[in-house]
Amino acid sequence: MGGSDAQGRDLAFTISGFTGEGTYKLDLDGGISTVNSAMYIEGDDDNSQIWTTLLRQGESGKIVVTAYSPNKRLKGTFQFKVYNTVDKSTKSITEGVFDVSVN
Repeated sequence: MGGSDAQGRDLAFTISGFTGEGTYKLDLDGGISTVNSAMYIEGDDDNSQIWTTLLRQGESGKIVVTAYSPNKRLKGTFQFKVYNTVDKSTKSITEGVFDVSVN
């Protein structure tokens, strides 16, 4: 799932093995093939910076699904810390909320 704004900022996250309502930790504990992850991008295609949870050891945050209706709606919250391998910086994404239609 993801979204973007007019200033060239993108945010996306993936839940591996989604089972409905509940808390999904963003970590590497299950191995890279089953990892839940998040990514934050700033800039345009030629000059973008990428921060990700995939390269961090241990828990980087969580996605909490508070409501799920198959083929209708998905609601919840998220918070996580992401890491940039180029400049070694981190960013904290806090108080995130989503409410989307699902097909």
